[in-house]
Amino acid sequence: AGEMREAVAVGQDPRGILGTATPVEEPVVLTFGAFADQYISSVEDGWRNPVHRQQWRNSLRDHAAKLHNVPVTDVGTEDVLAVFQRIWMTKAETAKRVRGRIEKILDAAKARGLRPRDSMNPGTYRGHLALLLPNQSKVERGHHAALPWCEALAFFQQLKQRPALAARCLEFVILTAARSGEALGATWGEINLDAKLWTIPAARMKAGAEHVVPLSDAAMAVLAR
Repeated sequence: AGEMREAVAVGQDPRGILGTATPVEEPVVLTFGAFADQYISSVEDGWRNPVHRQQWRNSLRDHAAKLHNVPVTDVGTEDVLAVFQRIWMTKAETAKRVRGRIEKILDAAKARGLRPRDSMNPGTYRGHLALLLPNQSKVERGHHAALPWCEALAFFQQLKQRPALAARCLEFVILTAARSGEALGATWGEINLDAKLWTIPAARMKAGAEHVVPLSDAAMAVLAR
């Protein structure tokens, strides 16, 4: 008030006194979804497999949608439990992976100072979620049924009749005993047509070592087709 009276005395507009304070900017609220995108972008260059990168994003998008708009500072146990209401027992393996990814993202938020460093991570399983979620050991996993060997020839003949490119890929996988990801990512630069060899670089192998696959005449025919 004194400053305004002085302004009037010297012929200045006293209303200008009220506008001198620097406006305080509201802090940006970073949601779990936004921080998750930042975290994945910051570490994915260290992931060798591009499929692995996409799986991280897809699994969080499809199964952790309830966390996306929750401020990362406010994510609590009940928020995390809500993610697993439908998938913990019905999609056990997927749920385990999603839980691990949520835990890692919240740990990264703590390391960035977005969550209290001495706080408990609500995505932690042992000693925390393990006490609140059903035991997954009751879930029957098992493998997909194997094709009886006596039916393999008929299956292969039927497969050859299918025109889809996916059928050619499966045919190639069967003939080379390769993993599906190795076949899906194959390039012509890896194929030596003269020597009938397929050299899969170490960067695309699970074991991290270069792998050379001899190509049978049938495998070469698939490539020619």
